[in-house]
Amino acid sequence: MSHQISMASEHRAEEADAGPPSSSSPPATVPEIGISCFAFPEKGSERCREEVVCQVLAACTNLGFMNVVGHGVPQPIIGGLLEALSEFFRSSLEQKETCVPSSQNLTSRGYTHYKAEEVDVFLTRPRPRALREAFSFGPADHQNGRPFGTNTYPDFIPDFRPCIDAYYTEMERLEKVMLEIFTLALARASKAAP
Repeated sequence: MSHQISMASEHRAEEADAGPPSSSSPPATVPEIGISCFAFPEKGSERCREEVVCQVLAACTNLGFMNVVGHGVPQPIIGGLLEALSEFFRSSLEQKETCVPSSQNLTSRGYTHYKAEEVDVFLTRPRPRALREAFSFGPADHQNGRPFGTNTYPDFIPDFRPCIDAYYTEMERLEKVMLEIFTLALARASKAAP
């Protein structure tokens, strides 16, 4: 599978007229679900796997969100990615612009300027510009970068590429784990459906 990951640097702006949503209901709590019995199957029991499937099904059915822990992504890889991206977003605009996707390469990977994207999830009003900048990347070894194009790496941050590639490799592994969990949760849901 080939997917693209986009990491963003949020900006605060006075022009963003986003106040807290008005609601009489209390804010929802995002469930934290430990998936170590799937990430490390040799250490997990069938009972643990069943509990995880039930928790994921409940999270998807009720809130639609979950925080996954026990996924096995090494902390040094997460920390390396965060440090590389922090260094990138702290760089000058001139440096970041060397990573703007090339329209000739038909790629969406690389740097996206602050306010370059339009955002309106409901498509009901004039679209405001996104108050963020982003850096998108995908698998390093995808044949010819198709269909999304090849990754663009900043040459002014020496450790950037190894950090991005290591993180993406971990996300591909985690994707397989999550797909297994979702498949089992969907099977359970279809059995329970009337």
